[in-house]
Amino acid sequence: MLLIEIIKSFAFSVNLTSAFSFVKKYWRELLILGLLVGFWIHSATQKSQMAQVYEDLVEAQQAELKQIEKINKEEIARREETIAKFQEQLDEEFARHQKEIDVLKKQKSKRVGEVVRDRNEKPEKVAEAITNIYGFEYVE
Repeated sequence: MLLIEIIKSFAFSVNLTSAFSFVKKYWRELLILGLLVGFWIHSATQKSQMAQVYEDLVEAQQAELKQIEKINKEEIARREETIAKFQEQLDEEFARHQKEIDVLKKQKSKRVGEVVRDRNEKPEKVAEAITNIYGFEYVE
């Protein structure tokens, strides 16, 4: 049994010596191989991290887009409500002005009728009113 252990340790030392001589001889190639493996592992982890960041960014943009669409719909609804309110006020103002115009037309036609009647019945009163209003003499 002791002999087997001595042989194993000798074989191990021979393997260790040959491994050391192999490393000593090909250390540049082994270094390049180790660096390549390291870069490959690093790039694979970076790729997966970048993919996750991209997915998170897409989800955030979609959520932001939904929020913007919601705000846009609310603004459109408020704008339409405001336009409807202003249109209603405009219609009310238009109706009020129409009534005032109708009243003024009636007053004008009534006043014209009075002036025509006065012209036929009392022409001197009309001549005096023209002189007072416009400042020139009435000539027949």
